[in-house]
Amino acid sequence: MVVDVVRESAGAGRIVLWEESARDGAQAKTLMTPGFRVELAREMGRMFGADGPRHVVFAAGFPAVCGEEFEAVRRVAAEAEGAVSVAAVCRGARRDLEQAVASVRGSRHARVMVVVPASEAMAQVMVHRTAREALQAGVDLVKHARDLDDGVAVDICLADASRADHALMAHYAQAMTDAGAGVIVLADTVGAQLPFACGEMFRRVRAGCGAGGGAEAGLVAGGGAGAGRAAGGDAEVGLAGGGDAEVGFAAGGEGPAGRAGGGTGRGTPAGRAAGGIEVVLASHLHNDLGLGLANTLEALAAGVRVVSSSWLGIAERAGMVATEQLLFLLARHGDELLGGGGVQPGVGGAPTRDGRGPATGPEAGLWWTEPDLTRLPGIARRVAEETGVPLTVTTPIVGAGVGSISTGTPFVHPTLFQPFDPEEVLGIEPRVVLTHLASARVVTAVAGRLGHTLDAGQNRAAMAWVKERAYRTGRAVVEDTAFADYLAGLKASINRTDPNSSTGGLR
Repeated sequence: MVVDVVRESAGAGRIVLWEESARDGAQAKTLMTPGFRVELAREMGRMFGADGPRHVVFAAGFPAVCGEEFEAVRRVAAEAEGAVSVAAVCRGARRDLEQAVASVRGSRHARVMVVVPASEAMAQVMVHRTAREALQAGVDLVKHARDLDDGVAVDICLADASRADHALMAHYAQAMTDAGAGVIVLADTVGAQLPFACGEMFRRVRAGCGAGGGAEAGLVAGGGAGAGRAAGGDAEVGLAGGGDAEVGFAAGGEGPAGRAGGGTGRGTPAGRAAGGIEVVLASHLHNDLGLGLANTLEALAAGVRVVSSSWLGIAERAGMVATEQLLFLLARHGDELLGGGGVQPGVGGAPTRDGRGPATGPEAGLWWTEPDLTRLPGIARRVAEETGVPLTVTTPIVGAGVGSISTGTPFVHPTLFQPFDPEEVLGIEPRVVLTHLASARVVTAVAGRLGHTLDAGQNRAAMAWVKERAYRTGRAVVEDTAFADYLAGLKASINRTDPNSSTGGLR
């Protein structure tokens, strides 16, 4: 039997990044070459060493687009095998699914993700069916995928989950999982969800998977396993009312219901069904209101451990949470954000890699292998070069402003003005930048970097020149080359004034 390392990791409380820059990023009008997709997948895997496939799902593309896209996905599956878990993405159509499976077949830890509409409005537009009919078709597609190749894991993305019925999604998330799905992705497709609503969605769907799904899903409270048949539903799915307290919204519950009466507020990675297979939820949250990161953190707080992101936030419209930001926050502040991170004590987790039983409690941590954050800036630069999406001065973690100093007090006391040491954490060497805000110390430092020592008078003259140039050109930053030319001119002027002095204090 092939081990689903993504389900294993999520069940053990470990973080899995679902990387979307090559796939959803294409909807941001970018196109990564097949070779770069391979490079990016390998680089992401290297951040986690041998545990790359357990921590990274790399969505390589959408094979049904055209022959060239199929071949690009196929190349990533072949050449990035073992570095990450490679995924192909497809619509909820049998032909598309068959193409997707064929594009990754034979690659270790290969996956396909099938997009299925979850809301009534999206179901009508995408497949001209009701939401219930579309979701049942998703169950059938899972079974078909497993029949095609049981060595390829199949995941379902519930499109427009943020506007869908929670109980209905819970019922079919369980049905899809029982049919063989690995991960059920809840998508805020339009990026309009607010953080509290996002957290509630994940908690309620998980609770529904474990507590019987509710009458809205067509299940009878208290029915035995296999008893409750919804309209168009799967007879095998019937869930008994009153599932594990770990997953329900029971008053005083201890589990992932979070924010229920007396609950802990901290989730566990999977919803546990009475008599069913654990449902592993994942997030795919867009950033149209600027809330992609906040919503992803809400999902994580609700117990989700498989989270979608994209380098530089590249994705459809306004994008989604940026991989570099999310990974940095979880690596540096995971315990603060998630209260210990791993599976909660007393809740069953997936076996550890050596088979010694479940990883539980805060000591389990969020990682099989801690990510190497020093790789973040280099990967971000390569993505920017490939896609044309710039790294700006306001880009967090990897942008042009990280590690730069341009004014007096931060120059003297840099640790007071930085949340972390960029050189120690990211390998970014601090840079002193000359701007119209430059102090005497900053001017002296930049001149020294260029090989010149200034006396007090020359420093004042140089500082005045820097400010005058910035305002005259309308550009804050004075480039080193321009300042070097000024200093060379200043030296020549001194030599003309005093032929007996080579520098007059300028050396």
